[in-house]
Amino acid sequence: MFECYFSMLKSLFIKNYVLIRQLDLDFSHGFHAFTGETGAGKSIIVGALSLILGNRADYSVIRSGEKKCEISALFDINKNQQAKEWLHQQDIDHNDEIECRRVITADGRSKSWINTRPCSNASLKQLGELLVQIHGQHDQIKLNNAKYQLQIIDQAGDYQTKLSKLADLAYQYQLINTELKQIELAGALNESDSQLLQYQYQELEQLNLTATELDELHSQQKSLTHAVEVIDGLEQSLSQLENNGVTEVIASLKNIGALDLTEILGMLEEVSINLNEVETQLQGKHDGIEVNPEKLHRVENRLEQIYQTARKHQVSTEFLYQHTSDLSAKLELNSAQKENREKLLSKRETVFNSYNKISMQVSNLRTKTAKAFASQTTDIVQQLGLGKAQFLVKISQNSEAKVNKSGQDNCTFEVIMNPGQEPQAMSKTASGGELSRIALAIEICKKQDDQSSSFVFDEVDAGIGGAVAETVGKLMRKLSMNQQVFAVTHLPHVAGLSHHHYLVSKSEVNGLTESYVTLLGEKQRIHELARMSGGSTITETTLEQAKAFILN
Repeated sequence: MFECYFSMLKSLFIKNYVLIRQLDLDFSHGFHAFTGETGAGKSIIVGALSLILGNRADYSVIRSGEKKCEISALFDINKNQQAKEWLHQQDIDHNDEIECRRVITADGRSKSWINTRPCSNASLKQLGELLVQIHGQHDQIKLNNAKYQLQIIDQAGDYQTKLSKLADLAYQYQLINTELKQIELAGALNESDSQLLQYQYQELEQLNLTATELDELHSQQKSLTHAVEVIDGLEQSLSQLENNGVTEVIASLKNIGALDLTEILGMLEEVSINLNEVETQLQGKHDGIEVNPEKLHRVENRLEQIYQTARKHQVSTEFLYQHTSDLSAKLELNSAQKENREKLLSKRETVFNSYNKISMQVSNLRTKTAKAFASQTTDIVQQLGLGKAQFLVKISQNSEAKVNKSGQDNCTFEVIMNPGQEPQAMSKTASGGELSRIALAIEICKKQDDQSSSFVFDEVDAGIGGAVAETVGKLMRKLSMNQQVFAVTHLPHVAGLSHHHYLVSKSEVNGLTESYVTLLGEKQRIHELARMSGGSTITETTLEQAKAFILN
């Protein structure tokens, strides 16, 4: 009985790739087995899938006589949250389905698309790692990735709350660092610059310059400098106004009775009034002028003090008051930034201490989980024909590591293939087939809740047979209850346990070899399993044996 989920790989289209002229396959959920005689091209399917997932390729993969090859795959990502998040980050629309397409031309060029949008092979590879995991002779990239290994252990552990707390503290730490960086970019002053600025401001503050003082001093200086000269001029003008004769003219004209001079007399009287007003105002000006050499001296000294200060601070005299205000504002801002910086540094230290504490707790829990996971995986590895092998998980804390959501641990998957050997990284000691079996054991032991990618096992059963082969098949079938599984196999014990059995065959057409893939019906499947177990001669006995391989 399958869990409720949608199969990942729905269809695969291959054209002019190696021995394949054209192939169009549809897939469902469960366990898919590919079998066929040696050289038929079973692993070609895996190779084509690797290309659509972003692996490197050159023109040599193009079918002989053709100018280009094309591969496309349709994936259902309804349950694959990681793939959805990646597509969202790339701003690629989808309707819970994604089509990856790649074309390789004879000149060695390669073009790729994701849902009709052109993309780089690097992007295709990033997405591909979230869609399919290939475990084959030369493809264990993800399994050998330290981050992925740590993720497997964390998924197996029962400390998700602490991991969430660790991630939250790491996030807080990064936010504080960002704020500190912003303070730095805003021009926060160091202690030396702050002291210099404070000294400059104090000097300007002592000057006590007001906003209008400079204009007032200039006006006073001008007035005091020319006081005597101005007074003489005003007195001369007042004397002339007193002798203007307008009053006498008015009196004379009033004595003339033979003419009507009313209008003219009115004009003269108005002139007289205005002249009297002028005289009054001039007298006021005259009385307000101060002849004060001492005051002039004080004004000029004050101006010189302002000029010297402006020169010292390298600003124009008219901008000195604004410069003082600017320094005051800058000091106030710097003080606030300094206070905020000190608070942030204190907060960061508190967060970092909490982070270290949780990180140590997580590290201890990881070590316990790693030990249990390694023991469980070793049991299965030994059931898969590697009776002396030991699977190990090494958790080491790196106190120099930067603060991040995963903590300060390094994780390494290691194996001891034979007694007496030192533990080594899997890729350095195990063969391709052994690695595939170890990978199968790891996948079986992983928590399946968050798994959403499909699995491809290429020749995972190389070098085994009998009961071990049956164990491999049962484990693949178990894995396929939650995930879609594909396996290229040469053993009937494995193929007989699949839900879907495909035969890869080849023939010669017009002088060119061509590979085909056929989904087998029940009778065809029994004949293929009989061939696999008994050779080219198929008898009633081998047919009965073949039926026994099939799990109904």
